[in-house]
Amino acid sequence: RRQPAMEALDVENFFLEKENTYNSHQAYKNSKLANVMFTYELAKQLENTGVTINCLCPGFIPTTELFRNTSNAQRFYRKFILHGLLRFTKATRSVEQGAKAVVEMATGEKLKGVSGKYYKDNQEMKAPEESAEELQKKVYELSARYSHLDGFEPLDAPPPPPPEEPKEKSKE
Repeated sequence: RRQPAMEALDVENFFLEKENTYNSHQAYKNSKLANVMFTYELAKQLENTGVTINCLCPGFIPTTELFRNTSNAQRFYRKFILHGLLRFTKATRSVEQGAKAVVEMATGEKLKGVSGKYYKDNQEMKAPEESAEELQKKVYELSARYSHLDGFEPLDAPPPPPPEEPKEKSKE
């Protein structure tokens, strides 16, 4: 089954709550992009404080429970088939490898004093093109409001969407 085309992050539909806009792949993509944009903006706000912030992609870890709400067939495929095939190419990571990347970022000497960066596979990555500075500020503000952070007008998140229904195969 082909996945729908990915759309740009829409801060007016931050939770994809508008009718017919939610899909799990778009939600995942938006959440990862929002993490990166939030990191960039918070790093600017923390300049000259001695506090650093970075973010990272630990890699594709198909053995986590990230896909727990997908069909049994999709979970089996990702966990056993896809991971089985890709682990020899080093395209996937184990949970332990992903955790090691996080711990290294938090405690390693290599990034001491470094702030406002995005890393993947221990390499600094270029900011996603859609991560414009104005959008970074808006994502930061929305995050602060949904977190009810002092100094920001609080917002309550909408209820989560119902689980996606499996698409029925056409009988043609």
